[in-house]
Parts: sequence; structure tokens; C-alpha cells
Amino acid sequence: MAERRQSGRAHEVNPWRPGEATRRIREKVRTGDFELSYTQHAKKRMSERDLLIGDVIHVLKNGTVYEEAEPTTRDGLFKYVIECRAPNAGRRSIRLVVIPSLMSRSIKVARSCGWTGRNRPQQEGIMHTNGYRYTECGLDNVFIEGVDVVQDDHGETVYRIENVLGLHKTIAQAIIGRRGQAMSGPELRFLRSEMGLTQEEMAKILRRERVTVGRWERGGNAIDSNAELVVRLLAAERLDIDPDMTVEEMSRDTEWRAQVTEIRIDGSDPKHYRPIEEAA
Repeated sequence: MAERRQSGRAHEVNPWRPGEATRRIREKVRTGDFELSYTQHAKKRMSERDLLIGDVIHVLKNGTVYEEAEPTTRDGLFKYVIECRAPNAGRRSIRLVVIPSLMSRSIKVARSCGWTGRNRPQQEGIMHTNGYRYTECGLDNVFIEGVDVVQDDHGETVYRIENVLGLHKTIAQAIIGRRGQAMSGPELRFLRSEMGLTQEEMAKILRRERVTVGRWERGGNAIDSNAELVVRLLAAERLDIDPDMTVEEMSRDTEWRAQVTEIRIDGSDPKHYRPIEEAA
């Protein structure tokens, strides 16, 4: 925790120095069961820069704090700027302004800044009859029941997701283990980002050109069935997912045409996210 010093009856909380802040933030995320919240402003900036929540998690896991902290309007809480490259940021770094909680594993992303790329706005995440439409992950077809949407001290909308790593693993599992349907371009991008790979790194694994991977992700060309099989197997291995199907069954599914079908997640118990079909 940030250092506490007693002065008379008052307890003064001192901010972490940059090196300590780097270590503490990384530790919070790498424990797994942490809560991520982000403001409407941060969500909008991510969309403008074509970045995913997966990129934010990557920065929190691997980034570095170089600057001294700034105080917030709440006693004992401080803002830190953490930055590094991310899977969808090209050769540039993402800078996040974050507020770590002192008493829990939660981290609030107040702003995303420092990367100005071409714009490709996503559809805004909205509350839907099926739950919260989680477009921040890069997919338009993911709906979560149980996401908290609250107001912070400044009246700004804040989206709060508990155990965000567990949520993303459940989404990945739904993509990898889906039967009778090939993978879509955005789903390929989601899995690549979850594995922390750039397009160039994925292309090397698949023995393809980077531009080919880019066309697949944008939907310009259908994903090669052999490449998709490798992606599914690689994601299952790297993300520690049991696809609950044989390689032969998975290979047959890559021959189907890609379709956009809903991935609905039961978030009533954030420690154990489940696809709705399994929860029913």
C-alpha cells in the first residue's frame, strides 16, 4: 500500500514513487481476480484510437510509471501515468491515467491518452435487453448480464467489471470452442490481443504476411482455415483453455462460413463467468 505516516491524530498517506507504483500496479493485475473500472472519457478515447480493453490490461500488466503521482479529490488516492506498447498500438505507446485502490484489487482508468492514431469508432457499449453490450473488447456480439454502471464523485459514468481477466477468458473459450461456425475477423483480433501478440508476431507464427492478418481482422478476406485452426490451438494453449473438442472437430468447424452470433455471458457471479447456455 501507499505509505502511511502518523502526524498527531491525522494519518497522512504518501503516494508511491514511480518504481514502487510500477510494481504495485503490475501485482494487482497479475493476481488475476482484480476489478477494472473505466470512465466514459477513457472508453471514448479507446474507441477513437481503435484500442481494446485487452490493450489496457496489457499496459497494466507490463507498463512502467515514470512520473510522480498526482493527488485526486479523494484523500489517500493518487493518479499515476503508466505506459508501454500494446498489441494494437503499432510502434507507439499507450499512456493510461489510473487510480489504484489502496484497500482492494481494483484499478480505475480515468483517462487514456498519448496515442493518436487513425480513427475507427466502434459502436458505443449500451445497456441492452440481453445485458450490457461489451463493445470495448472489440466485439459487437458480446452481451454480459451483471455489469455495474455507476457515477463517480464528479458525476461521470464509470463502467465497473469485476474479474475482467476471467471474463475475457470466458469470451475466448466461447470463440475457441464454438461448433459449426468459423471465426470472424474481430474474433481473431480479440484472441490475438488476449495473447499479447501484434499482427506482425501473429503473422510470423502463421507463416503469413502482416497485411494478410490485417485483412482477415478487418473482414476484407475470409480467414484461411488452416491458419484459423492454428490460432484456436495456440489461443487454447496460451490462455490455458480447454476447448472441449478434439482437433479433428475443431478442424471441421473452420470449414464453415463465419457468422455473427451472440456470445451471452452470465456475470451474476464474477468469480465464475459462464456462457448463458451453460448457465441455463
